[in-house]
Amino acid sequence: MAQTPLNQAIQQVGNQIVDQMKANLQRNNNDNTGMLANSIEATVQSDRLVISMLDYGKWVNDGHERGPGRVPPIKAIRFWIAKNGITPRGGITAKQLPYVIQRSIGKRGQTRRQAFPFIEPAITTVLSKDLTGIFGKAIDTIAKQILK
Repeated sequence: MAQTPLNQAIQQVGNQIVDQMKANLQRNNNDNTGMLANSIEATVQSDRLVISMLDYGKWVNDGHERGPGRVPPIKAIRFWIAKNGITPRGGITAKQLPYVIQRSIGKRGQTRRQAFPFIEPAITTVLSKDLTGIFGKAIDTIAKQILK
């Protein structure tokens, strides 16, 4: 189905919001693997803008505390160790370290993770721009179609 000029304008604004959200994640140094940024999408559904992302985006945005019982994925811990240059000590080998950290988080939980808002600032930044150009062109196109 062909998009209307209004839907195209809404999609353009959505794309700008997504770009700003990704930039905010990078600026906050909060997108370790790139999975969250790569999952952010804007789509237009029935003249409505829908922005979607991986579920854990809300935890990055709002902060989160992991209680005891659940363990994080070992791949994420390995990446975190490498990114932060953590070296094992106390008789623990580099191969054992991720599993020791994983077990500790599963046993004790994880302290509250600081919130890094990236959603609301992105929307505010994009909406504070002059959007009359984008929507003005859409309205002009619609008016020309009607007056033909």
